[in-house]
Parts: sequence; C-alpha cells; structure tokens
Amino acid sequence: MAATDPRHGPGQGPDQPPDVERRDVDVRRVTLALLGLVIVCSLTLIPCVLLLNALLHRETKSQQAPVSETAPPESQIPPEPRLQTSIGGDLARLREREDALLNSYGWVDATAGVVRLPIERAMDLVAREGLPVRPGAGPAPAPWPEARGTDAAGGADTRAVGRAAPAPGAPEVLP
Repeated sequence: MAATDPRHGPGQGPDQPPDVERRDVDVRRVTLALLGLVIVCSLTLIPCVLLLNALLHRETKSQQAPVSETAPPESQIPPEPRLQTSIGGDLARLREREDALLNSYGWVDATAGVVRLPIERAMDLVAREGLPVRPGAGPAPAPWPEARGTDAAGGADTRAVGRAAPAPGAPEVLP
C-alpha cells in the first residue's frame, strides 16, 4: 500500500516524510553564478572609475590653483562691487565725512551761487526767516476745512459718523 500512496514519490517509503527534496542544491552552479555576477560588476565598475579619474584630471588641469584659500593676493584687486573688510572703520569714516559736510561752510555750486551752511546755522535761519518761496509759485494752498462732517474733497468725515453732536457750548472731545 505504501507504493501506491499518492503522497509518496517513487522509491519513497512510509518512513520518509512526503514532498521532501531528494537532492541538494548544486553548489558548483551557485558558485559559478556568483562568480559571473562579480565579473559583470567589475567590468562595469572599472570603466566608471577610469572615466571619473579622466574627468577629474581634465577639470583640475583647466583651473588655476587659488593663491590663498581665504583672500586674494594683495596685488590683485577684485572687480567692483567689493566686500567690506572693516565695517566699523568704514562706518566711522562715513560718519566723519558726513559730519564734515553738515558742520562746515562750502560751495555746492559756485557758478549758481549755492552755498552749504552748517546744519545748526541753517536751522536758525529757517526758524527766524521761514522757508524761501519761489517767485511765481502762486498762492499757498487753502488750509484744511474746520467744518466737521465733510473733508476737503466733499466726502464724509468718518470721525463724525456714529457720534452724537456735542451740546451747545460744550467742548468737543476728539478720539
């Protein structure tokens, strides 16, 4: 009965478990497959490395080596705009130049008779004499209308909306 049992293959008895492989993996074929894989990978890796080295060599040959990693040599000045090397010193020099212009007399345009005055003197003159008016400039603009409820263009004044009018004789309180 053991020979006709469908669970057992030919030559298997009841003492062997059903559906078991009777032979091992072919070690020689697996080794040859792995060896072939290593050869194919090597054959593709070698040209890649050679190409990379050739490109790196060509790139380094076409570029000049920098003289310094952090700054250009003193004889070579970079083109404009240049970066500031001493921010505090640059700011101090700028303020000295501005203070010299603000606190000294000088010609702005000698042919037109335009002079520069120290800032304190100019403020005293404006406070005492007022600002100059160009000839033919026309009349000064009308002041802002005092009436509440409309603006100069005739539109509604939004400050007066939603507020009751003050009592007669009482001072108006603005927000």
